[in-house]
Amino acid sequence: MSQTFDPNAILFIHPSHPSMRRRRYLRRFRAWMRALALLILLCLIYPAPAVSETLRLASYTAALERNAPGLLYRDILYGKSSQIRAALRLIATIKPDVLALQRFDWDAELRAARAFQSALKAQGWEMQNLLAPRPNTGVATGVDIDGNGQIGGPGDAQSYGIFAGQRGLLLLSRLPFDVQNSQDHSQVLWAEVPQTQSTDPPEIAKVQRLAYVAMLQTSITWRQHPISLLTFHASPPVFDGPEDRNGRRNADEIAYAAALIDQLPTPFVLPILILLMARGTMR
Repeated sequence: MSQTFDPNAILFIHPSHPSMRRRRYLRRFRAWMRALALLILLCLIYPAPAVSETLRLASYTAALERNAPGLLYRDILYGKSSQIRAALRLIATIKPDVLALQRFDWDAELRAARAFQSALKAQGWEMQNLLAPRPNTGVATGVDIDGNGQIGGPGDAQSYGIFAGQRGLLLLSRLPFDVQNSQDHSQVLWAEVPQTQSTDPPEIAKVQRLAYVAMLQTSITWRQHPISLLTFHASPPVFDGPEDRNGRRNADEIAYAAALIDQLPTPFVLPILILLMARGTMR
């Protein structure tokens, strides 16, 4: 019986046939090449940024103060303080780019600050830049501010403190500070600020500073944009009598900081203790 070939017949080829395998490979290869070409095109149109899209800022009242100078430095070096270890772990977990650390004892050589930097690096998060203005806490005024008839106690300091530098302010950053253009407003006298609420007698008014701890204005550069930073730890508006001296000092500190912010265009405020201002347009 003879067989003739019908050109209209449907020819079925088993999927395992070599010709079918080659076709599948070719289809996959072409799909991969199209995807690669699309990826290259997108990279050319939207280049990846050189740094992170997010700038992380944090303010942390760590309460790392001690009752005598040098003790905080000692405790950081020994590494046995559970309080310090907890603070280091928290910061390393949050991973801020800029950190304002309140209630951190200040010393003239910044030994405690640098030891804390090293301990933080050992936790896996390096913040190689620091600023630590000399705080007003514990700094003697030479006058009887608290009115107890004696001169020289913690209540007669610029701000309450057992020793000069207790409960200071430390600013850490992964980005370099513009140190040349930084301004320390910590020594501005309270009685000399505009519309002051100070009612201190002349002998106190001529020495009393406005900043309870410190007030520091500096800047960093992020994604080629200058970012201004103003950080301060204002007076607690409590722990006084009906004269409300701490409350009035607190209000004047905030008003003074607000006036500084108004000098910069397009301010952005990060609540609590860091005030953030951006100069220029950011995308």
